[in-house]
Amino acid sequence: MVAIYVALIIYGRRTIDTVPRHLRDAVLADLKALGLDGYGKALPAEEKPAE
Repeated sequence: MVAIYVALIIYGRRTIDTVPRHLRDAVLADLKALGLDGYGKALPAEEKPAE
């Protein structure tokens, strides 16, 4: 079910708000691994601190 919700969010059919609570953490983790937030938008690029 996690993969289904991830796909639905990517294609704009659902948002993290509509994912059942017991699946939200897993769905968010998979989306984050793909560089996306719970609404299918790209996460801001993490800047590395200057050395």
